[in-house]
Amino acid sequence: MILLLCCMFVSGQRLHNAYREYESSELFNSVDAEGSDKQAALNAINLLEYQDIFGHPMVVNKYLLGYYYYTLLFDESDNQQLAFYFQNAYMLFSQTIKQEPTNAKAWANLALLTWLNTQSLDEILPYVKQAHQFGKYNFRVHVKLSQLAEWIVESQQPIAHLPSLQEILEHHLRFGLEDRRSKQAVLDIINLNQSNKEAICQWLTTTDALKQARCD
Repeated sequence: MILLLCCMFVSGQRLHNAYREYESSELFNSVDAEGSDKQAALNAINLLEYQDIFGHPMVVNKYLLGYYYYTLLFDESDNQQLAFYFQNAYMLFSQTIKQEPTNAKAWANLALLTWLNTQSLDEILPYVKQAHQFGKYNFRVHVKLSQLAEWIVESQQPIAHLPSLQEILEHHLRFGLEDRRSKQAVLDIINLNQSNKEAICQWLTTTDALKQARCD
């Protein structure tokens, strides 16, 4: 009887967590006219972090929770809050790859966070390589690493001494433009700044990629 009750509790907990994960995604992806991206992310976070009936802290989907914290970095001016969001995002993505070493999206997000924190090409390289190894044709990884490419170009740091890094980023720009699921997002990134676009276009090595990026 006790074993049956334990099984029923675990099953119920899993269903409850799945419901919370679904609701958090719905909240985050459906911001109404009176809401904001920041408030949507905070509401989604509250659904993924809660206490169970015994008062134990619970976390539903560490990757997704980390992503919500990551999005808050771009809509916050308070330095203490920024540090809090950054630390939580970094911790949750790090925990994700310990549990799922092949989670390419988590590796890519760690590369983005490391760049925001250090702007060091050498420090982001290990994360980029792992993201590429496990997400070579993952459309979400294409978008994340295309964003990283744009940030690197914006920084005007020389990258020629790290050819493997440039090759990986060029790969994700190129295949991000080819994949219909990521094409518009990658185009938006490329077109953020005209001078950056010109530099990114110089990275693209195929005629088709140059055409897709609308490089003149």
